[in-house]
Parts: sequence; structure tokens; C-alpha cells
Amino acid sequence: ILIHGWFGLPAMGIAGAALATCMAIDRGEGEWEIAKLGSAPDRSHKGYGKAVFEACVDWAEQHGAKRIYMLTNSSLSTAIHIYESHGFQRVFLEDYGGYARGDYALEKYV
Repeated sequence: ILIHGWFGLPAMGIAGAALATCMAIDRGEGEWEIAKLGSAPDRSHKGYGKAVFEACVDWAEQHGAKRIYMLTNSSLSTAIHIYESHGFQRVFLEDYGGYARGDYALEKYV
């Protein structure tokens, strides 16, 4: 799904239910944010989240990303491992943009 500067990707199951979702948002000047990444609770650890994450990162890179960043929660160690295995590194912010659950920031320069 491509709408006004963002690319959203759902992974759909046979019955049409979303298995995982992710968005790549063009923030301008080569800055892209990965957001809304999640998978269905009954489908976690099946690779669906990783697949949509990789597709969104690829999309951002193919569309001019110089820096890709994301916010997550420090309790999501499996997800953080996936992000780091794709070249993202933790950064420390003074302000996490008002995200109540976001306490762990990562970025990747392309």
C-alpha cells in the first residue's frame, strides 16, 4: 500500500487476516521511519514480522533513504535482535517523541 509518502505492508493469511504489518514513512530529506511493526499474537516467531520489516527497509533504501530510524520497546529483545542483525544500531535520545511505550531507538545509515 503506497499513500502520500509512506509504504505500508500487511502480510495476509489464507483467510485474509493480517499476520504482520509494517510501515516505512518518508520523513523528508532522506530520513525514513519504520513504524507500526507487529505480528498477530498467535503467529509470532513464524517470520512474518521479519518479512514485512525487511520489505519496508528495502522500500526505503530503494526510494532514497540515507537514514532509517525506529522506536521500539526495550522488552522486545527478539525484535531488537532482528533490527540489529540488519545493521541498525541503538541510539540514545533525550526525547522519544511522546511514544509512551517507545524507550529504545535504533538507526541505520544507508
